[in-house]
Amino acid sequence: MSFIVYVLITLAAAAALGLLALEDPGYVLISRTPYEIEVSLALAVVLAGILLFAVYLVLRLLWAVLRMPRTAGRWRVNRRHALATQATLAGYSRLIEGEWEEAEEILSQRLGYGATPLLSALGAAYAAQQRADYDARNRACVGALCRACWWSFCSASRIGRHSKACSRI
Repeated sequence: MSFIVYVLITLAAAAALGLLALEDPGYVLISRTPYEIEVSLALAVVLAGILLFAVYLVLRLLWAVLRMPRTAGRWRVNRRHALATQATLAGYSRLIEGEWEEAEEILSQRLGYGATPLLSALGAAYAAQQRADYDARNRACVGALCRACWWSFCSASRIGRHSKACSRI
């Protein structure tokens, strides 16, 4: 919508400039000793507009290039989060269908990246329990507890220092 407004304003300005140029074209004289440049006022205004637009585009491009690492990092984090959410949904749909091995694999795959790592870890533990793989169930339960920071040895995970028990998970 704003693009249409900009186009209409530009067309109105061009029409006004054209009408003014018909009545009194004027001229612009730029003189620097051995050179003289003389152009009509309308052409000078159009060239100045084109120059300003080109400078604007170069500055926008430069700004985009300078911000690219941050933009790419945000995109990567958002992508990981979206994939983890999809994995959680797919894993729980496999749980509902009774496909325990697939559910455990999918739920364990992107455990640390989603908004609900505890839910994914508990779903993986449930799938391992249904397969009667008690070691995998215990690992998933400890991982769920560690991610929720319920145990005292995991309280350091809130400030970025995981204990040895958490790092083995």
